[in-house]
Amino acid sequence: MVDDMLVKVFITALMLLQSFWCLSQTSLVGKYRDHFGYSIKLNEDGTYEFNYQYDLASGWAIGTWVRQGDIIDLTPTPIMDTLTRTSFADSLVLSSNMISERISAEQFAIDQITSGGQLPDYAPTKLLFRKERLYNFDKNGNVKKKKVKGLFTQKKFDPWYFKTE
Repeated sequence: MVDDMLVKVFITALMLLQSFWCLSQTSLVGKYRDHFGYSIKLNEDGTYEFNYQYDLASGWAIGTWVRQGDIIDLTPTPIMDTLTRTSFADSLVLSSNMISERISAEQFAIDQITSGGQLPDYAPTKLLFRKERLYNFDKNGNVKKKKVKGLFTQKKFDPWYFKTE
């Protein structure tokens, strides 16, 4: 009798903890942006899309994310194309789009001239989630909270990503 009651209490507590975890995971999922042209979308399936768009410069990255408490660890997944050139061995290069394919030297040259492209090393690898915001870390591992001057202005902006969807 006592054992049955303990099992019921344990199962109820476990279900409550699971529902709290699911709610916190859901509140994290969504699209975020900052004041400097960066945006990141965290998908429910543990994937993310990172984008940078400022004037004529742009870039993107995709990958996977995992939450550990308030810390979000992001791992980029580079998409590679196979570059084929006459008299050279095939080589792998970052794709300019989300489709891995075989490309010629001419196509590769055109992709390098145009603005934009894949930037897997440019996307953040760790973020702090707090109050519906995502915070970057500096090189010393400190959370970036201090306002930053914008380009071509003396106005200061918040350095974090805020939720838009």
